[in-house]
Amino acid sequence: MKQICRFIKENLEEGKACTLITIISSEGSAPRGAGTSMAVSQSGQCFGTIGGGAVEHRVSKMAADVMKKGRSKTDFFMLHPNDVQDLGMICGGDIRVYLQYIAPSDENCALYETICKEAESDENRWIVFEVDERQYSTVSVLSETEVVAGAKSAIQYLNCLSTAATASWRETGSYYIQPLAVKGKVYIFGGGHIARKLVPVLSGVDFSCVVYDSLEEFSDPADFPLAKEVICGSFDCVNDRLRLNEADFAVIMTRGHAFDYTVLRQVLEKHTAYTGMIGSRSKVQTTRTRLLGDGFSEADIARIHSPIGLSIGAQTPAEISVSIAAEMIAVRAALRKGEKTEN
Repeated sequence: MKQICRFIKENLEEGKACTLITIISSEGSAPRGAGTSMAVSQSGQCFGTIGGGAVEHRVSKMAADVMKKGRSKTDFFMLHPNDVQDLGMICGGDIRVYLQYIAPSDENCALYETICKEAESDENRWIVFEVDERQYSTVSVLSETEVVAGAKSAIQYLNCLSTAATASWRETGSYYIQPLAVKGKVYIFGGGHIARKLVPVLSGVDFSCVVYDSLEEFSDPADFPLAKEVICGSFDCVNDRLRLNEADFAVIMTRGHAFDYTVLRQVLEKHTAYTGMIGSRSKVQTTRTRLLGDGFSEADIARIHSPIGLSIGAQTPAEISVSIAAEMIAVRAALRKGEKTEN
């Protein structure tokens, strides 16, 4: 969502209107679920996707009409053979799409500048769309306790906040709430070849990355342009330098087994959402024995994802980074649904 908001902001600053297209509800089998968004600019440029195919083609055309008329609208698509609006699709589901008109006004430019800033927050943020019966909408940003930007009336939705998209669509007025920024960072311990491939992959799927290494040659910000922060510090003092919490992800792949273990012991004390460590199965067994000897429980050890990443036969740093990112995406998705994750 943050990249789409940045696209909208840049177009508004150039004097171009935009249409923000969002799936606000999804039932049955559909290409994408509620909360999926894309944007279309006045010049016809598209950013993001709601699943491609006939629906995306149709709504992209509709977006131009929305900008021409200067009025938002909702539409409903049946993704199965029907007599109403047969799109030639056989998915079997239904989706409701909201197309929001965004005029290139000074007010909207300022609002989307704030939205882009809040999208980079280290705390939870939500974007709220309030839509009246005429399909006119207001946009606000909420924290867990207050309205950060936009219409103050959005304060009424504080008790509706969730890690998943939330919508209530009625003829007399509706609202739609979507996570904008999610608390938690990915701490990557070790700035070697895999880390350099991993950071851009994770950044591309909205993980906020911090790289930590004890040597300057492995903690050069120039090697990690997409990282939120790059830190050079001792592996012995991780918990003194960082404030890891239950929303954070930890990826441990330093330049040696000894450093990996030093970091792992400290990370396990913080109960992070995800703890992954690179290494072979024999290393995993050795690590398990050491942890038990150092007083860690079987429950502590069960939280470790090691060998790290999904088992896809990855060999190169680029392939390994994909396997790690895929595993982290799966864990994040499960956490957002309130599900327990398994190693």
